[in-house]
Amino acid sequence: MSGPRVAAVLLDMDGVIRHWAGTDRAAEEAGGLPPGTIARYAFDVPEYAASQIGGATYAEWVSGLERVLTPEFGADCARRAAAEWALGRGDIDAEMVGLIKKVRAQVPVGLLSNATDRLSEDLEHHGLHEAFDVVLSSAQLRMAKPDPAIFRHAAQALGQQPQACFFADDLVENVEGARSTGMRAAVFTSREQLEGELVDLGIEL
Repeated sequence: MSGPRVAAVLLDMDGVIRHWAGTDRAAEEAGGLPPGTIARYAFDVPEYAASQIGGATYAEWVSGLERVLTPEFGADCARRAAAEWALGRGDIDAEMVGLIKKVRAQVPVGLLSNATDRLSEDLEHHGLHEAFDVVLSSAQLRMAKPDPAIFRHAAQALGQQPQACFFADDLVENVEGARSTGMRAAVFTSREQLEGELVDLGIEL
């Protein structure tokens, strides 16, 4: 074989490597909230969008969640739910971590995440602080996917042109943002699907 047809791989974090269902359930149980409440409220508070580009901290986002839960569920339930949610670190897909190791043996792998100021701490918590060649956080960069600029920055951080990189994300709009720069990209639906995409690009698994 002539080797991989891409020079670097970029992966999203949440929805690809990390999942949050267990964290939300624990918070809802702590506060006596109906299932699905956290997902319904957490991403509508203004602190969420601000936290993704460094305009608010993760702690401020949690405070925003508590604020909007209070009118409907009461101060005590909101406080308990938000406090439990703040402790969450999500659940890591161990098989995805194994896949990343295989890919890194052939090409550099970068993490490109719309994330809060807590991303580095979360990676340390999960033992993933050395799992990637480059870690790029939207909060640190103060720009977020699907802005084409963040994909160009990511390629540069990997020492490549966008056309030489492959990107996978669970959100269609982020994949389209990557493709607008010339980057090859695919919507992530499962580890098996991603493996197929990588094999098609000449990466041996």
